[in-house]
Amino acid sequence: MPVITVDWWKGNGRSRRAELVADVTSVVARVAGCPEEAVTVIVRDVDPGHWGKGGALADTSRPENVSADSGAPRCPAGTDPGGAGPVSGPEPGPVGTAPAAASAASGTGT
Repeated sequence: MPVITVDWWKGNGRSRRAELVADVTSVVARVAGCPEEAVTVIVRDVDPGHWGKGGALADTSRPENVSADSGAPRCPAGTDPGGAGPVSGPEPGPVGTAPAAASAASGTGT
């Protein structure tokens, strides 16, 4: 049934991946009307040096865009980590933090 692929910056731990997989699975199963066991989620960690946005590689971002706790690039305030543009809601943290996963689970994400 549904297969969902998530590309995000390398540096998110196993617990964040587990939360992402659980939340995405729940939402997709609800929307698709299928059992959670039928949903497959593939998470691909992409090195920021292999991710370009706005004409520059993500690993060359300004220091204020790097998470102090993991060293992973941080999403600039008010932007979508996928590059779709401005978003509303709480200040984003490293890609894949709970606020993004929580909005996806509630169906209010972008």
